[in-house]
Amino acid sequence: RYIWERRVGPIPKDHCIFHLNRDALDCRIENLVCIPFGYICVLTRYLPSEFPEVNKTTIKYLELKNAIKAKNSKV
Repeated sequence: RYIWERRVGPIPKDHCIFHLNRDALDCRIENLVCIPFGYICVLTRYLPSEFPEVNKTTIKYLELKNAIKAKNSKV
């Protein structure tokens, strides 16, 4: 959290910092991503992966799914 806030800025209340390679000691900024709390369950429970590219793809999938859901709820 400290590294993210110093390099990127404040973390929104409903978000957290996730280590893409699941190594909590690897705090390089390229290994960190700020995501909504709801994504953590999918990333850690349903689709756990130690591979950063798989986690990035899963996050993009969740973003797309939420965008489609939001668009459909407006119609």
